Amino acid sequence: MISKAQANFDVALAEAEGLHNFAIEKFGALKGVDKTACLSTADAAFTANQATITADRDAALVQADHHD
Repeated sequence: MISKAQANFDVALAEAEGLHNFAIEKFGALKGVDKTACLSTADAAFTANQATITADRDAALVQADHHD
């Protein structure tokens, strides 16, 4: 269960990083405050996703520890 939790975390984090990188590429052509706002939003979304992914992993690890 522990290795599955870590694998799920790795996959989810890679997906979140991919979405973040896509957003950065997508908004790269913008200029000025539009670019700053879009990049800030993308960074905030990534940070929120990363927190959720980490919390999910930690909950799965706790569950695995109690299961053993």
